[in-house]
Amino acid sequence: KKEFAKPKSMITSTVLLLTMAGFTFLMGIYFMCIDLLRPGMPEAVVLELKMVGYHCFALGFGFLCYLKLVFDKYKLYLSRPEEDRGGDKET
Repeated sequence: KKEFAKPKSMITSTVLLLTMAGFTFLMGIYFMCIDLLRPGMPEAVVLELKMVGYHCFALGFGFLCYLKLVFDKYKLYLSRPEEDRGGDKET
């Protein structure tokens, strides 16, 4: 908790979460368009892969929600007085 508000840590977390969300959205688009990319697949397989695409979108939105949670926690942490932030001043 005492090292939570380091700007480098927040930038790393932000980039990591946005990258993971972007990748899952791209995978969701890929799976949603699987019938256009691979036209010879059986219909049952196409339906299952489209469901995987929906799940990828849900996971991407979950990453974005987690990013919002981290930013809200960061704002709350920075809004507290210095003595109420918890943790020692050890460096």
